[in-house]
Amino acid sequence: YFPYLSNIENHFYEKEGSNTTIERKEIISYSNLDDYGNPQTILRKYLNKNNVMVSSEVKEVQYDNFVSANRRLLGLLKDEVTTYKMTGEEDVIRRTSYTNNSTTGFRETQIIEPTDEKELTISYIPDAFGNVRQVTQTANGNTPRINTIEYSADGRFPEIETNAEGHIVENQFDPKTGLLIVITDENSLSTQFTYNAFRKLLITTKHDGTQIKNNYGWLRGNGSPNQHPDTPEHGDPVYFIRTRASASPEEITFYDQHSRPVRKVEHGFNNESIYTDFKYFNIEGKNGLLKSKTVPYFAVDGQSAAFESTFDYDFKRRQRIMINPDGSSETIVYLPNKVSKTNFDGQVQVKEFKANGYLDKVTDNSNA
Repeated sequence: YFPYLSNIENHFYEKEGSNTTIERKEIISYSNLDDYGNPQTILRKYLNKNNVMVSSEVKEVQYDNFVSANRRLLGLLKDEVTTYKMTGEEDVIRRTSYTNNSTTGFRETQIIEPTDEKELTISYIPDAFGNVRQVTQTANGNTPRINTIEYSADGRFPEIETNAEGHIVENQFDPKTGLLIVITDENSLSTQFTYNAFRKLLITTKHDGTQIKNNYGWLRGNGSPNQHPDTPEHGDPVYFIRTRASASPEEITFYDQHSRPVRKVEHGFNNESIYTDFKYFNIEGKNGLLKSKTVPYFAVDGQSAAFESTFDYDFKRRQRIMINPDGSSETIVYLPNKVSKTNFDGQVQVKEFKANGYLDKVTDNSNA
């Protein structure tokens, strides 16, 4: 007998509001093992609180297993075919192929949609430490795009990054913490970062000396005499970050337990508080996605006076519609290598993308 992990069941609980808890499940099943114990079929199912499957992913996988007298390189991805399923929606199939070095196990190429005329090939070249030092993207009919990374002498930190356009970014890291402390951009302008003992960003110093300072604070319970006066009543905020830039009024952002912004507070000329509120979905398939966002409003007017935009998403969690405060809307339709966007007055804009993801063509409402 060969023991192996065949099933994983994850339960997720997400608190939204004072009395509402959403439970959802994720079940991962492994089957059809090859001769080296690698699962060739991986089924991932998503179930709602009623134990009804909402969506699933079926992944069929082939591996490279390189075995010799002095090394065993097992379970290296060779081919993947993933089928995404959801009730009431057409299946979505994605294919990816890989080639691996039989001596080192290093991944040399990745081919996205290898059976499509718009396939994208990504090639990798390693340094002596196994870090990727060069990435080349090649698509049919396109000039290859080459990005390079130079690492520190000990191979720990990416110090110089050069993109396909020849733009150079230089990074400096703290050797003890590994945190980025200085970044010099394409225009040779440097920005410095200072952190506290908990590795949280405290001060950002721009090239002209302008500083942005962050202060972090936990929120106390509602009704506490020390409760922050701008604390939102929605979204169960648990902490806030106070940010102040040189010669500018401070901004405060409140976050929930998932580190999602719940309210952003700015200040007007008379130091009055101006709020922008965010709310999120708590239903299966859309948990955590932005549901609505208000336009900035004065705190003294109350949230009931605020105008808001609302959002909805497709089964792949992509935004498909935005309804503006005035009732007008914008819709987005996703097609292979295309995105069609219709605004509030029926104007249609179609964006077409190359296989490497870069924008290739924009067609406006007049087919121009």
